[in-house]
Amino acid sequence: MRATTRQRRLATRSPRRRLRPPATAARPTEQAESAKFIAAIAKIGSPIALATALLFYFGWSRADSQARALGYDVTLLGLTSSDYVLRSINILFLPVILVLLLALVGYLVDPAVQRFIGQAPLARSKAAVVGILRFAWIWCPAVGAAGFVLLPSTQAMVIPFTLTIGILLSLYGDRLHRRSHQLDRLPSPVLTVILILLSVLLFWDVQRIADYMGAQFATYIKATPQRFASVTLYSLKSLEMPPEVTETKVGDEQSAYRFRYEGMRLLLRSDNKYFLLVYGERRNSPIVVVLPESDDLRAEFRQR
Repeated sequence: MRATTRQRRLATRSPRRRLRPPATAARPTEQAESAKFIAAIAKIGSPIALATALLFYFGWSRADSQARALGYDVTLLGLTSSDYVLRSINILFLPVILVLLLALVGYLVDPAVQRFIGQAPLARSKAAVVGILRFAWIWCPAVGAAGFVLLPSTQAMVIPFTLTIGILLSLYGDRLHRRSHQLDRLPSPVLTVILILLSVLLFWDVQRIADYMGAQFATYIKATPQRFASVTLYSLKSLEMPPEVTETKVGDEQSAYRFRYEGMRLLLRSDNKYFLLVYGERRNSPIVVVLPESDDLRAEFRQR
């Protein structure tokens, strides 16, 4: 009876021991799936975070350039991150279009260049063209430096653009040289450094474009006051506005508003503040008046 009892106990315990290995084997699989999911999120999230940071910087650069041209500091606007990102969208149109056009031109011109390089009777001309392209990283910046000295209006953009063009032409010339002589491609470390340099130069190019567009927006604001809404302010107290603004007393001591101000244009409203433009015939740039929102103020806007 004792032997049979022990056999029964072993028989009942053995299935429990057999069920343990699958449970422990499932844990590594779950951990591996979690690691893959986290890695996928990191791959997606990192480019999005980088793109958002770049858009924020380009939007800030444009707003800062515009503010400096109009005579105030960009921090007064109190813009949010979303505001800066939205202001960067129209900046990217020109760089993206230029990159796509360059890629299209390169795709269409490359076969003709390959045929020209492959013609044996034109060996000297071929070598000269390839040599000029290979050393574009030297003569393109030299041309940019000359433009920097001789053309002051292009100083902000000529250096980064000529550097970028020079690197791209040099890469293409090196590619033609290696293909015609059946040489191996550039070593991976060298190519990586060149690509990083190109990324920095493209960042510099877009930043310069953002500065330029901000300055152009400021010029547009100075030259076209009629494009902005006319503002009429009613105030309980005197605001001591510039002389170009017309002040008129209205009502009496019991009125909600006792002063009316006309002759201003609305630049924007941000951070619970009105940014108003006051134009004058003797001024090259309008005065920017900052007024916080208050119960003592009432604003009327009209397009005229």
